[in-house]
Amino acid sequence: MSTYTPTPDPAAGGAGSRRVTTRDQLLAILVGVGLVVLALAANVVFTIPVFLTVPDFDSTTFLLAGLVAGQLAFLVVGLGYVLWRLGREAVPFRTPSRRELRWIVGGLVGALAVAFGAGALGQFLGVETTTSVLEPYIVADPVVLLVLGVLSVFLVAPAEEMLFRGAIQTRLGRTFGPVVTVGLSSLLFASLHVFNFVSGLSGVLFATATIFAVGLVLGTVYERTGNLAVPVIVHGIYNLILFGVSYVALTMF
Repeated sequence: MSTYTPTPDPAAGGAGSRRVTTRDQLLAILVGVGLVVLALAANVVFTIPVFLTVPDFDSTTFLLAGLVAGQLAFLVVGLGYVLWRLGREAVPFRTPSRRELRWIVGGLVGALAVAFGAGALGQFLGVETTTSVLEPYIVADPVVLLVLGVLSVFLVAPAEEMLFRGAIQTRLGRTFGPVVTVGLSSLLFASLHVFNFVSGLSGVLFATATIFAVGLVLGTVYERTGNLAVPVIVHGIYNLILFGVSYVALTMF
């Protein structure tokens, strides 16, 4: 088998200095895919009580309860793997330094540029407009957007970053170099969000590609800072801004 020496990862405890085989690389990818599958399965298990207690699937309560349950599932899977296999010290979460604050600003600007730039490009190319699974709830009550923004800051961003950057990216980083690591973790991040859309194929692919690009930004700021708090903050504020803009557009125009 061929061998590869990945770039040393400070969060990997020096594991990046050893040579790894193709088998190691395949195993790392399988672990990443397995964590996504496990997170989806946990999502189903965690949301079963919601189905049993909130039978009205069209209600805002059902949406928010289901979202909270699903994100808790992601958090449990991500944090569980970190504590079980990687070690708490492998995924630092600390108050950002002055240097890391610059990465937060840069990451936020980059992520928003991707989102708004993709929106403009999609209109220019005539890409089919995607329909979110959240749309019926938002149309019925636009305030849901504001609630989702707050939940993004305090739950969605921490849960998804723990899973995709903390667990998956850190695991991949022990086997691959930083470019491949960020690319693979972003691909898995985007693949999970495919389930957010219910429109035609071209629109879904374009939206998923946009999320992949945002994932590259989040993965890069984590790779460069080694502090999970940085992508969590970027992700949370990014979602909050997008939901806020959507709320204004829906209610003011």
